[in-house]
Amino acid sequence: MPCAPTTFLIDESWLARKQRKQRKQRKPSNDTAVTSLADGEKALIEAALKETHGRVACARGAAAKLGIPRQTLKWKILALQIDKLAFRTH
Repeated sequence: MPCAPTTFLIDESWLARKQRKQRKQRKPSNDTAVTSLADGEKALIEAALKETHGRVACARGAAAKLGIPRQTLKWKILALQIDKLAFRTH
């Protein structure tokens, strides 16, 4: 006997709240116009690095501020060719 198809339903009002919340948290602090996903990611990462003075890891680092694992942030910094040392203060 074949399995009966399963229907998965999502309350659309929940999605709208979640998306609004994410947009608020992820807005670049420098208010630059974003033309692509890569540009948006780069702007967010650079803003986080600026606020954390180039610190990637630890509780006060850019990875924690962005809510992503430090390994993921390190990979994105390499992929987007971001100079994280430019954000360090001495």
